[in-house]
Amino acid sequence: MRCDPDNTRPKLPQQIQLTLSPTEKRAVLEVRNHNHLSRADLVHTLGFSKSTVSTTVNKLIQLGLLEEHREKPDNGQVGQPALRLNIIPDALRFVGLNLSTRGIFAAVCNFACEPLWISK
Repeated sequence: MRCDPDNTRPKLPQQIQLTLSPTEKRAVLEVRNHNHLSRADLVHTLGFSKSTVSTTVNKLIQLGLLEEHREKPDNGQVGQPALRLNIIPDALRFVGLNLSTRGIFAAVCNFACEPLWISK
C-alpha cells in the first residue's frame, strides 16, 4: 500500500498493462538508474529535445511512475532551485523466480529494485 499522506500522487489500478514508447522507457530507466535528475539532465544525457523530454516526463508523472520535487535552496543561491525527478518506488512491483534442482526461489521487488519479499 502506498504511503501518500497528502493524497497528491495519482493512484495506479491494482493491475495495469503498461505500454511505454522507447523514448519513455529510456527516460524512466535513466531516472531509475540515476535518481534526482532534472529535465535538463535528461535532455543532455539522452540527447532528446527539450519538448520531447517535457512531453515524456509529463506522461510518466501522469502514469504515477515519476515525481518531481524542488531541491532545498543553498544559502546564497540565485534563482529557484531545480526540480528533480525521482521514481515512485511503490508504482510497480516485479516478481523474480529461480527454478533449480535445489528448489524454487522467489522474490518480489519494488520499482526501485528494493526487495519486498524473498522466499526462504
